[in-house]
Amino acid sequence: MKEKLVEIIKEIIVISEKCDEPYKVECFKLLLKHELEKSVNNTPQVLNSAIQDTEVAIEKKQREINDSDLHIKFKNFMKKYNVSIDKINQLFYFENETFLGMYDDLKTTKASEVQIRIALLQAMICAMNNGEFEFDGEAVRAECQKRKAYDLPNFTANFKYKAGFFDKFETYKKGNLIKLSEVGKEELSKIIEEISQ
Repeated sequence: MKEKLVEIIKEIIVISEKCDEPYKVECFKLLLKHELEKSVNNTPQVLNSAIQDTEVAIEKKQREINDSDLHIKFKNFMKKYNVSIDKINQLFYFENETFLGMYDDLKTTKASEVQIRIALLQAMICAMNNGEFEFDGEAVRAECQKRKAYDLPNFTANFKYKAGFFDKFETYKKGNLIKLSEVGKEELSKIIEEISQ
C-alpha cells in the first residue's frame, strides 16, 4: 500500500507542477484526495493526515534564499554594491531549486522603466544561478505583456536608449542574450534597494 501511494503521489506531483503557480497546491490536494478516497482502506482521518503531510512537504520546498544557493560571481556583486541577503529575500524566494520573484510593484508605472527593470531583474536571476548577468529580450517582452506594460513601437528603442546598461550593445536581436555592463549592474543594485523597501 505504501509503495503504491508513493507512486501515486509522484504522478500527482508531475500533474500539479503543470498548473499555474497559484493553483499547484490546490490541484495537488484535490488529486490526492480523489486518489485516497478511491481506496476503501482510507478513513477520513487517514485522508486528512495524508493531505497535511503533503502540504508540509510542499511548504518545505519553498524557502528563503541562503548564501550557499548563490553563485560566487553574484556574491561578489553583492559585496561590491553592498546588497544584503535580506534584500534578496525580500524580492525572491527559492522553490524546487529555482529562484522566483515575490515582487509585484516595480515602483514605476512608465512602460519604458518597467521594461528596463524587468530586464535587470531577469539578469539578476540568471546571475544568482550561473554568475552571468544576462537576460533574454523575448522573456522581457513576455513579462512586459503580462504586466500590461508592453510598448510595441518603442520596445527595441527602450533598450537602445539605455544602451549604457548593456555590454557592447548596438541593436536588439531576437534570440541573443543581452549582458549587463558595470553601469547596468550598478543600476540593478539601486533597483534592488528601491523595490525591496
